[in-house]
Amino acid sequence: MKKIILIISLFLFLCSFKNNAKDSIQNKSPVQELSIKLDTLKVENIKVPEKQTVWYESNNMPWIVSLIIALSTIGINIYLARINQKTAIQNIKNQIDSSKSIALTQFRSTLNTKNRQEWINDVRHCTSDFLAQTALFSVIIFGDEPDTHKLLIPYFEKIYYYKNKIAMLLNTEKSEQNNLLKPINELVLIIANIKEGQDPEIIRSKEAEIINASRVLFDKHWQKIKIVE
Repeated sequence: MKKIILIISLFLFLCSFKNNAKDSIQNKSPVQELSIKLDTLKVENIKVPEKQTVWYESNNMPWIVSLIIALSTIGINIYLARINQKTAIQNIKNQIDSSKSIALTQFRSTLNTKNRQEWINDVRHCTSDFLAQTALFSVIIFGDEPDTHKLLIPYFEKIYYYKNKIAMLLNTEKSEQNNLLKPINELVLIIANIKEGQDPEIIRSKEAEIINASRVLFDKHWQKIKIVE
């Protein structure tokens, strides 16, 4: 704004200078006073007419051209400044949107990783407790204690509790999770219908199958956590 005011003032000054110059030229126009004394003729104040110049040959033309160039430069600079300002604002908005997207993705990844770790821990603990109860059940059912029915009831209740909890944690539509839940259900059926004199190896083989399936499941999900990290 200061530059514009300065240029306008310079323009007005040049206009005033131009008018003064014209007045000075007119006042100093060549006048020849001829005084010829003759008997019958007297000529005085013969003015020589001024030479007319084309407008673009004026002495002030360089100043006018410079002023036009200066004003054009200011206008172009203002226009470019506005374009650069709009571009900078748009770039800042794009950076903010990109930062928001990255932060949201990182937050979701962190949350998913945390939830996945907690889920793995829950499945592992429930599976371990389930196998511990089936082992205690086997000791009693295949032991020498008489009348073991009453002793087995508390263990059988805990086995069913952990079996149902594991079922709620797993998704049967996913093969690696269904491969763990399937031998658990089979082992519960074996325990529910077991009779004295049966081979205890049938329970141990199912326990080994459950452990192998759980290892496959946990390894797959640990690999997913490592990829996110």
